[in-house]
This record gives sequence, C-alpha cells and structure tokens, in this order.
Amino acid sequence: MRCLVLAAVLSALAGALVPGAACRAARRRGWERDLLPRRRAALSATSALLAGTLALLLGSAAGADPVKAAQAALCLAGWLAVCAAAITDALCRAIPNAAALAAATCGAARWLIAGQPALLADAMAGAAALGAVLLALRAGLGRGSLGMGDVKLLAGVSLLAGPERSLLLVLVASLSAVLSALAGRLTGHRGRGATMAFGPFIALGTLAVLASLPNWL
Repeated sequence: MRCLVLAAVLSALAGALVPGAACRAARRRGWERDLLPRRRAALSATSALLAGTLALLLGSAAGADPVKAAQAALCLAGWLAVCAAAITDALCRAIPNAAALAAATCGAARWLIAGQPALLADAMAGAAALGAVLLALRAGLGRGSLGMGDVKLLAGVSLLAGPERSLLLVLVASLSAVLSALAGRLTGHRGRGATMAFGPFIALGTLAVLASLPNWL
C-alpha cells in the first residue's frame, strides 16, 4: 500500500511538471506569449490529478506482479508524453516528434517486458496500418484537416495501446473533437474554417484507453 501511495505521489509530481515542460517546448517553436499564472496552475493541478489517479488505478491492477508494475509505469510515462504534446499543440499548433517517439518507445517496451514479442509485432503492424489510413485521410481531406504531428502521435499511442484498443483511441479522439467543434460553432466561439488543435483530443483518447487498462493489464 505504501508503494502504491508513493507511486501516486511521484506520478502527481511528474504530472505537475508537464505543463512547464510543454510551455518551454512551445516557446522553442515560436510561441511568444506565456500562460497566465492561474491557467498554468490549473493545468499543473489537472495534470497532477490525472497522473496520480492513473498511477493508483494502474498500480492497483498490477498488484505485486513486477512485470505488470513495469508495464503500468511505462503506460503512465507514455500518458505524460501525450499530455506534453497536447499542451504544446494547444499553444502553438505543433506536436514535438519527441512526444510521439516517447509514446511509441513506451509501447514497444511494454510488450517486450511482458515477454510477448508476437503481441509487439501485432501492435507495430496495427500502428503502421493506422498511420497509413491517417495519411490517406490527410491526403484526401487536405493537409489542414490533420497535421503530421497528429498522425505520428496517434501511431505512437496506438503502439502503446495495442491493436485491441486502437479503435477506442481513434473513436474517442475523433468524437470529442467533433463535439468540441460543434459546440464552438453553436456558441459562436469558433468561426467557419477556424483551425483546432487535435492534440488535446488525442490525450482524451489515450486517457480512455488507459482507464480501460486494468481489464487487460
């Protein structure tokens, strides 16, 4: 129990640091403004709460099994990388390649630690297929519909989630984005043709995937 609480506390501290790291990454990409202190504090608190809660959820599912505990830690690390990407995308409409690579690396390590190379091969094939479909969709709808950063991040998270949960990832991300766009149009906060960062919705999809993780960890 003490180990679980310690993991939750450390995860919450790591989550609290994510918005600051994302803001620094955004500034390196030309974002000149800074968040208001209240907004940065709210982002840090939200990120810390979600990271701590996920640590408790995944840690409880892993129990005393060291392999499952390592898998849970990798999934949590992947989640923090996606959070950083989401914040950076919201600020400057750019997703760092490092975030997608971190998510993919955590996913590959998750399957290797489990001693299931066949599942890793399936996950890699699923991520490649998803990337190909997204690239085709981007080509058909136009580059403004989906950024390359979105494609790479979704493929990376798909490797972390595995083929069984990739559909859930895409559905939650897409549906939440559509609902947000409709709400913006109805309330007048988003005009016709306005762009929207997709990174935060990928983070929502990742959260949905990880919330279902205890059922198959």
